[in-house]
Amino acid sequence: MEFHLSDLAGKYLLTTMTFAPLVGALVILMVPRGQNAAMKWIALAFSAIPLLLVWIPLFPLAAVAAVIFGYLGVAHGKTNHPDGHQHQHQ
Repeated sequence: MEFHLSDLAGKYLLTTMTFAPLVGALVILMVPRGQNAAMKWIALAFSAIPLLLVWIPLFPLAAVAAVIFGYLGVAHGKTNHPDGHQHQHQ
C-alpha cells in the first residue's frame, strides 16, 4: 500500500483533523521548560492543520461567490447599485 501526502486531504481527512492537534500536544511535551514562545508557535502550527484542510478547498467556492455577488467589484472601486448601473468611484 502506497501513501501520498494528498491522501491526508482525501481518505484520511477526519483522522488527520482529529490527531494533528494531538500530535502537536505530544511535540509540545518534548519542548524544554521555559520555551514558551516555541510552545505557542508549535501549538499554532499543529492547530492550523485542520483549519487549512477544510479552508483550502473552499477557496474556489469563495472566488465564485465573490464574482456572483459583486464583492470583487467593490474591491476595485466599482459598486452595483439597485438601479442596475455600475458606478466607478474615484
